[in-house]
Amino acid sequence: MNCLARPTLALLLFLPLAPEAAPWLPSPEAGWQVSLFAKVRDARSLAVDHKGRIFVGTRRDDKVWMLEDTDADGIADKTRLIASDLNMPNGIAVSASHLYVVSQTRIDRFPLDNLSAREVWLEGLPQESHHGWRYAGIGPDQALYISIGAPCNVCLKAQDRFALILRVDPITREKRVVARGVRNSVGFAWDPADNTLWFTDNGRDWMGDDIPPDELNHLTGQSPEHFGFPYVFGRSVPDPAFAEQRPKGLVTQPPVWEFTAHAAPLGLTFMPSGPSKPNNYSLLVALHGSWNRSTLVGYKVVELTLEDGRVTAQRDFLSGFLDHGVVRGRPVDLVLHPHLGILVSDDFAGRIYRVYRAPSPVSDDKP
Repeated sequence: MNCLARPTLALLLFLPLAPEAAPWLPSPEAGWQVSLFAKVRDARSLAVDHKGRIFVGTRRDDKVWMLEDTDADGIADKTRLIASDLNMPNGIAVSASHLYVVSQTRIDRFPLDNLSAREVWLEGLPQESHHGWRYAGIGPDQALYISIGAPCNVCLKAQDRFALILRVDPITREKRVVARGVRNSVGFAWDPADNTLWFTDNGRDWMGDDIPPDELNHLTGQSPEHFGFPYVFGRSVPDPAFAEQRPKGLVTQPPVWEFTAHAAPLGLTFMPSGPSKPNNYSLLVALHGSWNRSTLVGYKVVELTLEDGRVTAQRDFLSGFLDHGVVRGRPVDLVLHPHLGILVSDDFAGRIYRVYRAPSPVSDDKP
């Protein structure tokens, strides 16, 4: 691979937005519409509370925001800064009573009925900054789940502290590992059918354009499960750096779906198939986009078809973030809102998009 042709992370992060003659919006699949819900610099993780308020975490801006659409016109008209002094507060999760903000080394908690009453809820998360931005979610058991990424591109370091997903008890604050061998997960979602955890994982770098694949994994319940890093990647392909150090008898779980290498799958959410199929769901996944590949890939939201707990197909759901080689945006997270539809964050353009079903055409024909 020609290293000179490979865009660097620093260059991509500060690449200017393409000139626009008119406000740009990504393109949805047929039957859907897109509008701009809000502009939030470095918008990353999203969460919605029982009042419909939207909370937004950031990674580089070190801020947490709350947004509201008070007049129900599909556009945020109320913005409140919740915190501005945290280190990479990427992780955002909302329970029935609290907002949790997971930054690099600690977790802060805010009562939903008094967001000014902030407390430091848990401290002592790893200080290493490599993959130090956390993802967070509230599970069906009302516990807080957070990811702790590997402190490297690929390494074998303190497996009891890194490359894992933790469950934190909401009462005792006791931490328990539920998944190991997870290099860097920046997206969780729980299956509406059986409450099991699905999560994305970003594969290692510098093995060329096409390996290793990025992954979608499924935590089936035999906790803790090991998902391969750093010994294997993809469907049990040995990693040349650490395959020989794999513990004897270690069983690893293969991914349920493989994405193109370096596409960078992040946030995901289960989406109902529609009123005609209320118990059927597909899975939406934000592909943040590659930064270390000679030809850019990702930069879209894809829809995965599910059948009996298996992924059977992938198609584009929201595209146009990569426009003939020009980066217009990078989707990060997705959340279902009870009134607005699907909200999608974009940390590159500093925007949150609203994606909603297009109204059915009204026929003028008389019976």
